Amino acid sequence: MVGSRPQGCGRGSSSISSSSSQLLPPINPQQSSNFTQYIELDSDIDPNNENFKVLEWWHKRQPRFPVLSQLARDVLTILMSTISLESAFSTTKMIVDERRTSLALEMVEVLTCVKDWEKAAKRNQDTIRICNEELAENFNNLYMNDDDEP
Repeated sequence: MVGSRPQGCGRGSSSISSSSSQLLPPINPQQSSNFTQYIELDSDIDPNNENFKVLEWWHKRQPRFPVLSQLARDVLTILMSTISLESAFSTTKMIVDERRTSLALEMVEVLTCVKDWEKAAKRNQDTIRICNEELAENFNNLYMNDDDEP
């Protein structure tokens, strides 16, 4: 049956132990009705509109759905980047070519790490450590208050 819960699921079910039910916060009837209102909303969204701005839509409905709009804002504003992923595949492609397709997964991982370590020298990663050591030395030479001045 569509929309029915499996037996033993839901609030008040005897299959939920008392210790685990104490961990779950009670459902606020207002929040539940807000979610229901959102689900039942006759949306004015045109799926063919390429200029639709989902964050603006949620912003306009923030007074009506404060929790859902906050959740939408938090999820939809996560920055995405494919640069490191593309770089990883590019490096792996340089290691795994047609001649080396029989390499074990562990060996591909080792070769990828070695390749990255070789490139690390070019990225000057060690200069960060040197700068941090200089900052720590300068910090240790600072006087903590005016009474300690030379």
